[in-house]
Amino acid sequence: MSLRRPLLWMTVCFLGGVSAGELAFYFPLTVALLAAGSSVAVLALTRPTRWLIGGALIVLLGAGLSHHRLAELRQPSLTPWFDRGPIEWTGQVAGFPRRDDDRVTAVVTLLPGTTPSSPAHGRVRLTIRDVKSAGFTTGPPSIRPGDRMRLGAALHPPRGLQNPGLFDSGWYARRQGIEAVASVRSDRITLLAPSDGLLDRGLRRVDRWRERIGLGMEASLSPEAAAVLKAMIIGHAEGLTPGLRERFAAAGVAHLLSISGSHLAMLAGVIFLAVRAVCRLLPDRWLLWMTRWLMPTQAAVLAAIPAAAGYTLLAGGQVATVRSLLMLWLYAGALLLGRPHDLLTALAVAALAVLLVDPLAAGMISFQLSYGAVLGMAIVLLRWQERDRAKEADELPEAPVDEPAAPWWRPWARRAQLYLWLTVAATIVTAPLTAHYFYQLNWVGMISNLVVPLVATLVIPLALLSAVISLAWTTQVFPLAALNEWLAGGLLAIVEWFADWPWAMAHLPSPSLLTLAVIYLGLAALWWRRQRWLRRVAVGAVIGWALIALAGLARPAERLRVAFLDVGQGDAAIVRFPDDRLMLIDGGPRYGDYDTGRAVVAPYLWNHGDRHVDYLVATHPQADHIGGQTSVLEKFSIGEVWHNGVNKSGVLAARWRSALSANGARQETVRAASEPIRIGGVAIDRLHPSAEFVDRHPALTARGENDLALVLRLRYGEHQFLFTGDIEQAAERELVRAAAGRLPATVLKVAHHGSRTSSAPEFLSAVGPREAVVSVGARNPYRHPAPDVVARYDAAGIALLRTDQDGQVLYISDGETLVRLTARELALQPVMWGAWAEEWDNYRRLVTRWWWKV
Repeated sequence: MSLRRPLLWMTVCFLGGVSAGELAFYFPLTVALLAAGSSVAVLALTRPTRWLIGGALIVLLGAGLSHHRLAELRQPSLTPWFDRGPIEWTGQVAGFPRRDDDRVTAVVTLLPGTTPSSPAHGRVRLTIRDVKSAGFTTGPPSIRPGDRMRLGAALHPPRGLQNPGLFDSGWYARRQGIEAVASVRSDRITLLAPSDGLLDRGLRRVDRWRERIGLGMEASLSPEAAAVLKAMIIGHAEGLTPGLRERFAAAGVAHLLSISGSHLAMLAGVIFLAVRAVCRLLPDRWLLWMTRWLMPTQAAVLAAIPAAAGYTLLAGGQVATVRSLLMLWLYAGALLLGRPHDLLTALAVAALAVLLVDPLAAGMISFQLSYGAVLGMAIVLLRWQERDRAKEADELPEAPVDEPAAPWWRPWARRAQLYLWLTVAATIVTAPLTAHYFYQLNWVGMISNLVVPLVATLVIPLALLSAVISLAWTTQVFPLAALNEWLAGGLLAIVEWFADWPWAMAHLPSPSLLTLAVIYLGLAALWWRRQRWLRRVAVGAVIGWALIALAGLARPAERLRVAFLDVGQGDAAIVRFPDDRLMLIDGGPRYGDYDTGRAVVAPYLWNHGDRHVDYLVATHPQADHIGGQTSVLEKFSIGEVWHNGVNKSGVLAARWRSALSANGARQETVRAASEPIRIGGVAIDRLHPSAEFVDRHPALTARGENDLALVLRLRYGEHQFLFTGDIEQAAERELVRAAAGRLPATVLKVAHHGSRTSSAPEFLSAVGPREAVVSVGARNPYRHPAPDVVARYDAAGIALLRTDQDGQVLYISDGETLVRLTARELALQPVMWGAWAEEWDNYRRLVTRWWWKV
């Protein structure tokens, strides 16, 4: 067995081993059986060679490294210090901090020496808050790379929102090496002598440059142009508004807002072509002298390499950008060595280097999208070169001497054709991943990526040139501001035009990992049609996938589903009635750019195939309840909107009313009624507020707003669900007085996140729930739920579930039985070798999630 690309073979084997190691963390027996079966099959079909033996050893290496790394993530070294309150520790800033208006976020490496009992190892994501209120009136404190600091702050494990099938930011942070998170006021930090290392000094200087460039952009350009150029040039994406991000996403060019391989390729390509053109314009005598040492192509490569490295540093040295730089350097090395056509090998070496440093990088979104796009383009280039060689071989050696010359436009037409195929290949390869992670399929991106990157090729080099020149200015100014503004405005106008195309972006359920495997196997079988074994594997995978899909038709239908989402410190519940109509009760919080409607509620609905919400219920107009509903109103068609009629002042409430008006949904002000509403066999009792109660309790205070929240009870067969919003004890007493006979419920949504001012004993006695769900954020500043309230539920024998601990809580009922599933129960658990019962439990979790469509 001989290999044309041994490095590609090594990378594929190592990547397979990394994937097997991750799978073995949860299913060790399964991986062992698959490995044994594969070995037997290979030995039966062919004799072992050095490449097969070497490949097997590389697979084992990758599996061992990834399995060991996952084990470290599950037991971080900082575990003994978690949730112990403020402790004194010392750290050093690693990399470039992120600065916002009133806070700084930095990754800090812990250092020994504060106290004998303080942590001395690990990486912490530190948020320095309340900058301006602490006296820094001109902006965040000057925290730079390499700075050392001593502070007292509590360490907590990174935690994301726990909703099955949705993005978990806590697990993502741990995979990036962040072991803990901490938050501290800026006036409680003591800055120590910074690191005097050459690298840290250089990074501090670059950080000052980045800050000056950003301030110059803000002073010289319009807000939108400055936000886009800061994101594309120095990697500062904090100024991008959600609306601006969505326009780029709808146009299929969201990748332009995060600096990646395409940006480096644009800059390197422009410099390469410019330097090569200048070299070819030199006088013949000079050119001949230069070619003794360098050819024009090699000189152009040597000019592009440091420019790309400088751009990477200026962009903040993000991990994804460094990966792309490594791949560009390897390809540049191939050009210097006279092997410019082997992009697959350069890609393989870059991927292998990244995976050796961090085996878990293969599971990162940025790794998959960037390397997937380049892989698609590399395969197209390979086929293109094979076709060119075949055409040359087919030409007759004695071509007629009077053959007319080819038209001047033909080479340009071939380049355009190649550019088209490269764009199509990158889009097709990354489309399934985009659907899996972002619940969207963007067909217009196939066209927009032919145009927008060409415009960006003008925008990025000019903005970078202006940024470099601006460093010579003593005042905050951005040179060539008018030209940069014009080009950035043109880019935004083109993006806006593509974003406005009808059905530019379709939202769909996230394809499962099995579906992704079938899709990519099918694409590979279509591309390499001569490989019979690949076709057979693809056909087998499609058959298996179809059988599983057919088995899914046997799932129970006509059930009531009530999901209490984990949205942090807020409320959001989704009710799916037996006739498949949908009700959303509240929508989670929105504070600044943090919007759980966009991050949790909308993806949850898309992931379950929903485009329409029949009933949108706003219990009361506070930020932690209607904040996320604004995004739902903007992204979904709505049938009816139920609210309590309170017109609260403030920006967020006004934004909600504006979105409601633009949506055009029918509105209803809900008041207590004796007759229920029936939806799909479910009776809905509207219990509160009554018209008399509204007259007696005007919403003049936050507590008054809470007591006017809507209270609904859903009844389906033998089970009832009581939704209480944020009502407090005044409203609870009114309910006990006026609707005691209609309060009993199987499941109670705990009022006001478990505050002391709610869940009075007489109210709990009247409801008599079997279980209760409190929607609350982890480590919330209000310390909800209150300990005495928790004790009250325990004393009454009521099982209390918390979204900060249990994650999403889902109830499924056919009117007689009631199934309860939580995100914590359904999360896959690590399995030690030999613990077969625990591995079987993981399979049971997978089947449960699939069977109930969690």
